[in-house]
Amino acid sequence: MINSLLVVPLVWFLNKLSYKNLHITWVKKTIQLFTSSKTMKALEFLNTIEEFEK
Repeated sequence: MINSLLVVPLVWFLNKLSYKNLHITWVKKTIQLFTSSKTMKALEFLNTIEEFEK
């Protein structure tokens, strides 16, 4: 029962945790915690490219 209640917040969390949401402070800090600075720069660059294509 408890596991089924935790699925919804977990799915929401994983959907938010994306390079497209780097403008959200907690997402950026979480990704920085688990990745290197080079990876963060690459994610920001990828986000800039996608914004430019729009």
